[in-house]
Amino acid sequence: MAPTSLIAMRPRHKNSTAKNLHPSEFAGHWEWTIYCAVLQLIRRKHIRTANPTNIQAMLAPQFSDFSLGPTRRGALSPRLGTGVFTADGEQWKCIYTSSIHKGQGQDLDLEETHVRNMMSILEPLIGATGSIEEIDLLPYFFRSLPGLQSTAIGGSVSKFVTAFDIGQRVLATRTRFMDCYWIYDSQEFCDACRVVHEFADHFVRLALSKDLRQAAFEKGGKNKEQYISLGALTAYTQDVVQLRYELLHYSSTLPAIPARYKKLRDAIIADFGIYDHPTEISFSKLKGCKYLRYSNYESLCIYPVVPINARQATKDTTLPRGGGKDGQSPIFIPKGSTWDYSVHS
Repeated sequence: MAPTSLIAMRPRHKNSTAKNLHPSEFAGHWEWTIYCAVLQLIRRKHIRTANPTNIQAMLAPQFSDFSLGPTRRGALSPRLGTGVFTADGEQWKCIYTSSIHKGQGQDLDLEETHVRNMMSILEPLIGATGSIEEIDLLPYFFRSLPGLQSTAIGGSVSKFVTAFDIGQRVLATRTRFMDCYWIYDSQEFCDACRVVHEFADHFVRLALSKDLRQAAFEKGGKNKEQYISLGALTAYTQDVVQLRYELLHYSSTLPAIPARYKKLRDAIIADFGIYDHPTEISFSKLKGCKYLRYSNYESLCIYPVVPINARQATKDTTLPRGGGKDGQSPIFIPKGSTWDYSVHS
């Protein structure tokens, strides 16, 4: 069992800030019951699993037996409200089907202008050898997002980027505090949420004023149908606050091995050309570039966007592994218990 007091949360928070795992939280837990461990965190028992069979059961055949639970909604709601990352059941299905479109990633014309603008800024940084010194690309990607160049928001881009970053950091910490998420709060966090909400509200009001409900599909470049996500969302609700949170949910990031980096770069050039003489870039061609696809898969395995997630049982149920003397039998899951799982498995 892990320590239960709030004092025990301090080293976890400190190590998280330094991007280190706290040894006492993980060491020795995974050797027993086939990748299942019981941890007492503050007021609630959490069962952690890294067993692929259990994770598959939670996320596929037994999906309805589990939900996100009230703790996650409470921890994330000040910034994100209700959306695909905090909703459950029928509400989640409605939001998901309204915001996801099969062809949405097919048309890259919208991104091309912003990517070229970003590359034009990075180009002067390239040295005589054709390489570039290590830099933080995150600010450049932030500024290349469609819409961030707009000056009608009433504030600078840097103000939004700073507020967004503060919000992300605080939300991550609030989720680690589990049921006591409300302890981790500040005026800085509230101010950051206000700035982000105002930014999203601008685009929501713009969408409603243009009546994008009738224009969820618009003609894009090369006579292709272009799917407008925010327009599709206005088709099922015109609530400004709800649309704001949906927009925020929708928007939410090798060189050390020269030989592999060169192999990846050569594969990209072979399939898509160089910056001055590019060939067509489409979603299907991106998937068809095998070495690029495998590199992305490997990166997501080693550095997953959400390395640890959780589900709460909505009823008494079972999972396939973790029970019995050898851990190979089903394990009983009482209603209300929280299961944390690691995607590293």
